[in-house]
Amino acid sequence: VTNFKVYGPDIYANIQKMSFLDHRGLFVKNLKGNYSFTQQHMILDKMEIETKESSIKGYAALNYEIEDFSDFQNKVEFDVKIKSAKLASNDIRCFYDELGKYQYFKLRSHITGSLNNLKFLDLYLNDNRGTKIVGFINFRNLLGTKDQKFYMNGKFDQLNANYDDLVGILPNVLGKKLPVILKKFGNISLFGNTQVTTTSIHANLAANTALGMVKTKFIINNMDQSDKADYNGYVVLNDFNIGNLLDNKDLSKISLNIDVDGHGFSEKYLNTSLKGIVSSVGYNGYNYKNVTVNGNFK
Repeated sequence: VTNFKVYGPDIYANIQKMSFLDHRGLFVKNLKGNYSFTQQHMILDKMEIETKESSIKGYAALNYEIEDFSDFQNKVEFDVKIKSAKLASNDIRCFYDELGKYQYFKLRSHITGSLNNLKFLDLYLNDNRGTKIVGFINFRNLLGTKDQKFYMNGKFDQLNANYDDLVGILPNVLGKKLPVILKKFGNISLFGNTQVTTTSIHANLAANTALGMVKTKFIINNMDQSDKADYNGYVVLNDFNIGNLLDNKDLSKISLNIDVDGHGFSEKYLNTSLKGIVSSVGYNGYNYKNVTVNGNFK
């Protein structure tokens, strides 16, 4: 440590090398940067952190009033600018065990807010499985009480992923409750906006999937009940393999622009009102075109 200065309650230091074992079990091989502590701020400028599996370069600050530490998760504000980072989920799990093990990420972002209202601005993330996220994400109540319900708002310029990767990368509070039917979409590349809780999705998205092209604006409720979920909105499909989605061998590819209101995804639970135009659909070996739809599908 050089340039160590104390002015009353304020502390300043240039940390050139520091290693320590965090009480949660994470060993930091090296930490360096320009450190300052005052009654309102704690700052580590020109930050460099290295563990066995992770490394981070950037700037970090905590903004607070001293009394805020009694409600750290909700009142202490983070301002973290990550210029470059290689992160291992095993390290993150020392602080937040809702992520899957053995995940590795490259990350750039400007992170602001309290732990229960974190905003990832200018986000760029990719992992060792090929998942890529570019855009903005706001997580609320990651560490919330039973009365503080989890919420995520994502505005994606680009998201490349599949079901298994999303289950691994998302917090368990969300990932374990994604509808299993999403597996059938395979590798997905999408852009748009989505708001997610543990029981619902509000989305306005366009996606290229293994089943075909999708453009949609919809709401799904009771998502945690999987096949018994209810939904409404509109969907545009282009050469989409509806038969694979519904496990119906009589159906094949479909192109349509239609309003949807119903519940259930499998044949057992499906009860859906449809209204719109089916420009083409393969059914029982035949291809039908320009079909007006106004009825229920069970």
